[in-house]
Amino acid sequence: MKTILIYYSLFCSLLIISGCSKDNNPANSDSQSVIGKWKILTTNGIDISSAGGTYDITETKITESWVIPSCSKIYSYTKNGNQYTTILQSTTCSIQGNDPSNVPGYKATGTFTVNGNKLTITLEKGTVVVCQRI
Repeated sequence: MKTILIYYSLFCSLLIISGCSKDNNPANSDSQSVIGKWKILTTNGIDISSAGGTYDITETKITESWVIPSCSKIYSYTKNGNQYTTILQSTTCSIQGNDPSNVPGYKATGTFTVNGNKLTITLEKGTVVVCQRI
């Protein structure tokens, strides 16, 4: 059940993450931009950094990758103000129980906040994911 919650939280967090800068080069982009690569540190305060999760965010898509378990997800996203909506396009992650977040077409919304090298994603369901720019 905890694994399902983690996957769901991660999926939802991807939905929220999106780029607000026109610059695809993170080294030259605004420090408040979500575009770039992020290491996933916590979900709802639980340290999951050892699972090796990352988000690679461009202007049009989010790639979520995991070392444990070895899998990835690709999302498209749209932005309206600080609200982001993501739609799962494809995944190599296995479906856990009845978790809908691993099914292509799954849609999630939320907001993001960049503070220095930290990205906080807050999903509409209340899940909070904290990431660090890498």
